Formats: sequence, structure tokens, C-alpha cells
Amino acid sequence: MHLLQEAKALRTTLEQQKQELEKAELFPEGPDTEVSRLKQTLLQYYNQLKEDEEREYQMQFQFE
Repeated sequence: MHLLQEAKALRTTLEQQKQELEKAELFPEGPDTEVSRLKQTLLQYYNQLKEDEEREYQMQFQFE
């Protein structure tokens, strides 16, 4: 249960960072800048979080 609460808190933080990233996308950047690398890293973490949430949902379903 502790890990689920921690995952939810991290998801909130990630959502806030994603919103900031969307704001930053308004500025044109080259393909190999620090911002684009950070964006790529953030999106990788976001995708991993979505996969983890799906696994969590499946585990809760099996648990019930």
C-alpha cells in the first residue's frame, strides 16, 4: 500500500512536469539540445509510469 501511495505522489509530480514541458514546447529548439534530451527522458519516465499503472491495475484486479 505504501508503494501505491508513493506511485500516486510521483504521478502527480510527473503530471506537473509534463505540463511544464508542454509550455516549454512553445519555444522552438534544435533536435540536440539539453531541453530536447530532458524532454525525451521525461517522456520515457512518463511512459514507464503508464506501464506501471497498468500493471498495478492488473495486480489489484487479480488480488480482488
